[in-house]
Amino acid sequence: MHPQPHPQPLTPDAAPADARGTAWLHGVEGVTQDAAGYVYWRGKEIEHYSFGRDREIDEQTATRQLQRTCLALEANGRAVTQRSYLDWIAVYGRVRTVACATFTDVFGCEAFYARYDTAYTTPERFRAERAAKAAERIYTHTGMTAHFVPEAHCDPAAIVLVKIARTASAAVTDEALNDLRARLLAAFPTQGPGALHSLVRESRHEDGAIVTYVGMSLYSGAFERPEHYGIDTTLAVLRDFALLRGSIH
Repeated sequence: MHPQPHPQPLTPDAAPADARGTAWLHGVEGVTQDAAGYVYWRGKEIEHYSFGRDREIDEQTATRQLQRTCLALEANGRAVTQRSYLDWIAVYGRVRTVACATFTDVFGCEAFYARYDTAYTTPERFRAERAAKAAERIYTHTGMTAHFVPEAHCDPAAIVLVKIARTASAAVTDEALNDLRARLLAAFPTQGPGALHSLVRESRHEDGAIVTYVGMSLYSGAFERPEHYGIDTTLAVLRDFALLRGSIH
């Protein structure tokens, strides 16, 4: 049975008895906010908003999305926490589209951070070192080569891709992504894959054909605490997916 990412909106009667009559944030049932900007679902702290008065529409959209995500977690029997909320967004949020032209290797990360800050300060050096640790662990557990997208002030994103088809249709790509989602959720029945930033798709021109890849974008910083973030389980899911659905890259 596949997970249910889009259950029906909460109704006032479905809200907890002690929450009825509460001033919902932007009228979205179940969501409240305190004076410091912290956002709660059914009384549990989940998010923090600082949109400002000029971005009220963006805050309304984010509030509705928070409600949908929390309802989806509940519909799938998962406790709603900050961790499970962020995990669900990573699995079911917008699929990241990447281009191989943006990729680099570990040495590219080191060069990027050295250029970004000519003094190559300790935080920048640590980011390059975390990328190296991530690449080593990914290769050890999957045989896959990690690509990286360096970002200023942040750990680089580790991209791992699986070639699924030549000239794949949108339907084939979506089906492969849904399969990967289901595998991740089955492997993490409670908290979720904490290292996952998003699912990824890419299309390339190879030998006169368009080749489709799907995979994961992982926080390389999470590889500092692999047990806490379920790194090895996440990589095992991707490895098994690659063996059954395509070829590693």
